[in-house]
Amino acid sequence: MHEYFNAPTLYKSSVYTHAVKAGNMVFVSGQCSNAPRGPEDDPNALPPIIGKGDPYVQARRCHQNIKDALETAGATMRDVVKINTYSTHPDYRKILIEVRKEFFDPPYPASTGVVVSSLYDPAALFEVEVVAIIQPR
Repeated sequence: MHEYFNAPTLYKSSVYTHAVKAGNMVFVSGQCSNAPRGPEDDPNALPPIIGKGDPYVQARRCHQNIKDALETAGATMRDVVKINTYSTHPDYRKILIEVRKEFFDPPYPASTGVVVSSLYDPAALFEVEVVAIIQPR
Protein backbone atom coordinates (compact mmCIF):
# COMPACT_ATOMS: atom_id res chain seq x y z
CA MET A 1 0.00 0.00 0.00
CA HIS A 2 1.23 3.48 -0.85
CA GLU A 3 0.66 6.51 1.33
CA TYR A 4 0.69 10.06 -0.02
CA PHE A 5 1.85 13.10 1.97
CA ASN A 6 1.95 16.84 1.40
CA ALA A 7 3.62 18.91 4.08
CA PRO A 8 1.29 21.76 5.06
CA THR A 9 4.09 24.27 4.41
CA LEU A 10 4.60 23.12 0.82
CA TYR A 11 2.65 23.92 -2.33
CA LYS A 12 -0.06 21.32 -2.90
CA SER A 13 0.04 20.38 -6.55
CA SER A 14 -2.95 19.09 -8.47
CA VAL A 15 -0.69 16.73 -10.46
CA TYR A 16 1.87 15.29 -7.99
CA THR A 17 2.47 14.52 -4.31
CA HIS A 18 5.50 15.78 -2.40
CA ALA A 19 6.20 12.48 -0.64
CA VAL A 20 5.06 8.95 -1.34
CA LYS A 21 5.70 6.19 1.18
CA ALA A 22 5.86 2.60 -0.08
CA GLY A 23 6.61 0.20 2.76
CA ASN A 24 9.60 1.71 4.53
CA MET A 25 10.71 3.73 1.48
CA VAL A 26 9.89 7.41 0.97
CA PHE A 27 10.22 9.14 -2.39
CA VAL A 28 10.30 12.95 -2.27
CA SER A 29 9.46 14.97 -5.37
CA GLY A 30 11.95 17.56 -6.55
CA GLN A 31 11.93 20.63 -4.34
CA CYS A 32 12.91 24.11 -5.44
CA SER A 33 13.36 27.08 -3.12
CA ASN A 34 9.65 27.76 -2.90
CA ALA A 35 8.56 29.93 -0.01
CA PRO A 36 6.66 28.15 2.76
CA ARG A 37 2.90 28.10 2.25
CA GLY A 38 0.95 30.45 4.48
CA PRO A 39 -2.71 30.06 5.47
CA GLU A 40 -3.65 33.15 3.44
CA ASP A 41 -2.00 31.89 0.22
CA ASP A 42 -4.01 30.67 -2.75
CA PRO A 43 -3.69 26.86 -2.51
CA ASN A 44 -3.63 26.57 -6.30
CA ALA A 45 -0.97 29.22 -6.98
CA LEU A 46 2.70 28.36 -7.25
CA PRO A 47 4.53 29.88 -4.31
CA PRO A 48 7.32 32.32 -5.14
CA ILE A 49 10.99 31.40 -5.29
CA ILE A 50 12.83 32.79 -2.30
CA GLY A 51 16.43 33.92 -2.50
CA LYS A 52 16.22 35.05 -6.11
CA GLY A 53 19.80 35.35 -7.38
CA ASP A 54 21.26 33.91 -4.15
CA PRO A 55 22.40 30.30 -4.65
CA TYR A 56 23.13 29.69 -0.96
CA VAL A 57 19.66 30.81 0.18
CA GLN A 58 18.02 28.75 -2.56
CA ALA A 59 20.06 25.61 -1.85
CA ARG A 60 19.25 25.86 1.84
CA ARG A 61 15.49 26.31 1.18
CA CYS A 62 15.46 23.30 -1.18
CA HIS A 63 16.94 21.15 1.57
CA GLN A 64 14.54 22.55 4.18
CA ASN A 65 11.61 21.70 1.90
CA ILE A 66 13.01 18.15 1.52
CA LYS A 67 13.25 17.87 5.31
CA ASP A 68 9.65 19.07 5.75
CA ALA A 69 8.37 16.59 3.15
CA LEU A 70 10.28 13.69 4.74
CA GLU A 71 9.06 14.49 8.25
CA THR A 72 5.45 14.58 7.08
CA ALA A 73 5.92 11.01 5.82
CA GLY A 74 7.59 9.85 9.06
CA ALA A 75 11.19 9.94 7.81
CA THR A 76 14.22 12.05 8.66
CA MET A 77 17.26 13.30 6.78
CA ARG A 78 19.19 10.42 8.40
CA ASP A 79 16.99 8.02 6.41
CA VAL A 80 18.01 9.48 3.01
CA VAL A 81 19.97 6.99 0.89
CA LYS A 82 19.93 8.81 -2.47
CA ILE A 83 19.90 12.48 -3.42
CA ASN A 84 19.59 13.93 -6.91
CA THR A 85 20.37 17.59 -7.50
CA TYR A 86 19.67 19.71 -10.54
CA SER A 87 21.44 23.06 -10.78
CA THR A 88 21.53 25.73 -13.44
CA HIS A 89 25.31 26.31 -13.22
CA PRO A 90 28.26 23.94 -12.63
CA ASP A 91 29.87 26.33 -10.13
CA TYR A 92 26.91 25.82 -7.77
CA ARG A 93 28.21 22.34 -6.87
CA LYS A 94 30.39 23.76 -4.08
CA ILE A 95 27.36 25.54 -2.58
CA LEU A 96 25.32 22.34 -2.65
CA ILE A 97 28.16 20.52 -0.88
CA GLU A 98 28.36 23.24 1.79
CA VAL A 99 24.61 23.18 2.40
CA ARG A 100 24.47 19.38 2.38
CA LYS A 101 26.79 19.35 5.40
CA GLU A 102 24.22 21.44 7.29
CA PHE A 103 21.46 18.87 6.72
CA PHE A 104 23.31 15.52 6.64
CA ASP A 105 25.92 13.84 8.80
CA PRO A 106 28.47 11.34 7.45
CA PRO A 107 28.15 8.87 5.95
CA TYR A 108 26.48 10.91 3.23
CA PRO A 109 23.82 9.47 0.89
CA ALA A 110 24.57 8.37 -2.65
CA SER A 111 24.36 11.37 -4.96
CA THR A 112 23.86 12.44 -8.55
CA GLY A 113 24.29 16.03 -9.71
CA VAL A 114 23.02 17.30 -13.04
CA VAL A 115 23.45 20.73 -14.64
CA VAL A 116 20.38 21.90 -16.56
CA SER A 117 19.71 25.01 -18.64
CA SER A 118 16.57 25.97 -16.72
CA LEU A 119 14.00 24.76 -14.21
CA TYR A 120 10.22 25.32 -14.15
CA ASP A 121 10.76 28.91 -12.96
CA PRO A 122 13.74 30.75 -14.48
CA ALA A 123 14.46 32.23 -11.02
CA ALA A 124 14.95 28.73 -9.56
CA LEU A 125 18.63 27.74 -9.41
CA PHE A 126 18.19 24.25 -7.90
CA GLU A 127 15.84 21.33 -7.62
CA VAL A 128 16.57 18.54 -5.15
CA GLU A 129 14.88 15.13 -4.82
CA VAL A 130 15.58 12.23 -2.47
CA VAL A 131 14.81 8.62 -1.69
CA ALA A 132 14.77 7.55 1.96
CA ILE A 133 14.50 4.19 3.69
CA ILE A 134 13.05 4.52 7.17
CA GLN A 135 15.21 2.66 9.65
CA PRO A 136 13.81 1.16 12.85
CA ARG A 137 14.41 3.50 15.77
